[in-house]
Amino acid sequence: MIIYYILTLIHVLVWLFVIFAFTNKRLARFNLMFIIPIIYLLQILPFHILNTLKMYFNKNSEEDNVDIEKAIGFYYLKNVFYDSFQNPLSPQGMLILGALLSYNFA
Repeated sequence: MIIYYILTLIHVLVWLFVIFAFTNKRLARFNLMFIIPIIYLLQILPFHILNTLKMYFNKNSEEDNVDIEKAIGFYYLKNVFYDSFQNPLSPQGMLILGALLSYNFA
């Protein structure tokens, strides 16, 4: 169960890095050149590596993911854009946001 929470923390930290890498010029370049392309390539796989691992270690990972999202407030923010095809909080939306922010400051 602890491995599930470690994987969830890694997942959140990766997305926080993608979004906030623009705060440092070198990090913004690194984000644009390596992190965002790698995440993009991982996203086109038929399965999500981190989610698959989390489900392996925790059979109730779907419910626990919702509980964690509610605890950090992300769940309610995500529901604002639920019916929108232009969801900035989807994985693709966060990649685009991270790329735009990093590009402007790189």
